Amino acid sequence: MRRSSRKRKINPVFWAGLVTLLALVVSVGYVFSRLSDSHPPDIVLPAPPEASGLGSAPPPSDGAAVTTNTPTLPPSAPVPVDISLDNAKQIVEALFRPAQYQAEWQVEWFWGTGSGAAKRQVFVRDGYTKTEVYDTTGALRENHITGDGRSFIWSPGSAYWQSVESAFTPDSVGALPTFENILTLADEDLLTAEYELRDGVLPCIRLSCRVPGSQYIDIYWLSLDDGLPVLMEREADGETAFRCTRLWLDLTAPTDDVFRLPDNRLAMEVPLP
Repeated sequence: MRRSSRKRKINPVFWAGLVTLLALVVSVGYVFSRLSDSHPPDIVLPAPPEASGLGSAPPPSDGAAVTTNTPTLPPSAPVPVDISLDNAKQIVEALFRPAQYQAEWQVEWFWGTGSGAAKRQVFVRDGYTKTEVYDTTGALRENHITGDGRSFIWSPGSAYWQSVESAFTPDSVGALPTFENILTLADEDLLTAEYELRDGVLPCIRLSCRVPGSQYIDIYWLSLDDGLPVLMEREADGETAFRCTRLWLDLTAPTDDVFRLPDNRLAMEVPLP
């Protein structure tokens, strides 16, 4: 029996249905791509200090711009998080201060109709921190080097004195915010927590909290790139009473000369008493 050589025709309804289906798939894909573009960026927690890379940009010459070198993170899976009051402390606890860096902050005080401002330069390396305290005229007032539970303190042109088992901390000598104190707050004192892209370039966690036993509200902007404060403000009755602003950050290690005492010895090489 001879088979017919005619080809079977496909129903035109089938082709119409297939074209409609393809168009629907393309449309849905486009909608989802637009929705994903509108989502806030994933927040990636910084690596521990020993894993952080080094930046190389020098401080700005005018000391006015707020800049930062972003550390080079190791090739590991990012940890995206949504910031809320429920996990704010967990995120703060995961932030690591770099093991070495150089930075400058401006601290400002406000009272009545007056105000004052001064700068602090901070240098960190090998577990030691040097804080240079400047007065409101821009003159260097004091040098503090803290490490191994002791402090070396001196004014320009004078000999140093050493404080054993010092109560000084690098933050306290420079009137800089210690954001780790957030971890000790009662949950009801933590007021807000959210993501903010500070100055359009710096991914931060923004937290506001009540200072226990006072009328003050502290607001922190903590960098999710380098784990350091970008800005901190203290308010009383809606008015700013104190502000600390990071002016620049360089993640390269400070040189030996930064940690030399007036007698030319390195602070970290002075034998412990």
